[in-house]
Amino acid sequence: LIGPNGGVVDSESFTTAGISFQPQLPATGTYEVLISPTGSIGGSLTVALTTSASPTLSLNNGYSLTVSNTTVVPLSFKGGAGQYLALSASTTKSGIGSYTVSVLAPDGTQVTSGTLSTSSGSGSVVLNAGPLVIGVTYSAVVQANGSGSGVVTLTLSTSQTGVLATDGSSASPSIGVAGQGLLYTATLSAGQYLSFSVSEPDPAAINAAAITVLRPDGTLLGTGALATT
Repeated sequence: LIGPNGGVVDSESFTTAGISFQPQLPATGTYEVLISPTGSIGGSLTVALTTSASPTLSLNNGYSLTVSNTTVVPLSFKGGAGQYLALSASTTKSGIGSYTVSVLAPDGTQVTSGTLSTSSGSGSVVLNAGPLVIGVTYSAVVQANGSGSGVVTLTLSTSQTGVLATDGSSASPSIGVAGQGLLYTATLSAGQYLSFSVSEPDPAAINAAAITVLRPDGTLLGTGALATT
C-alpha cells in the first residue's frame, strides 16, 4: 500500500488463501495498491476495497493491523454461544517492545487477555476464549505498551472437531491456522480410569499447548500442558 507521498504505508505477502489487509491510513489523499506476483504462473485475483470505522475479524483469515504509540485499536468479530475461539497475534516488524491483546464482551468485561512480547521485532501470543456465554459481537483490542509503531497480524480461528476412540488409536490432525485449537469428544462410562496422551513430532511447528478435559456439563475435570524442546 503506497501513500499519497509515495512512501510505503505497509506491505504484506499472501498465498492462495488470500488476506484481509487494512492498515490505519496516515493521511487523506490518493493511495495506490501494488500487487507483485512472486511466481511464474499466471492467474486471476479478486481485489475488493471497503471502508470501516472499526475493522472486523473474519474466521481463519489473517488481518494486518498497524498500531501506533499507545492508541487503543478495537476490532469486532461475531461469536456464537458455546463456541471455542482462538486469537493469534504475531509480529515480524515492530518498533514496540510489547503489546497488550484482549478479548472483550459486549458489556466491556474482559473475556481473556495476554501480552505479545517482541524480540528483535518479532513475537507471538495466542489467546483462547470459550466456551462463549452468548452469541453476540465481541471485540479484540490491541494496545502498544510504549511509543513507536508496528504491524500486528491477528488470526481468529475456530477449533477443529473430532471424536476420540478409547482403544488407544490416535488422531493426527493438521493445524494450518496460527493458534487454532482442537476440540475432541469421547463417550465414556462412570468409574473408568483413562489417560490422555498428546505429543508433537515437530517442535519447530508448535512449541507449547494447553490441554483441558471437561465433564459433560462443561465443568473442569483436569488440565495439562504440552511443552516441546
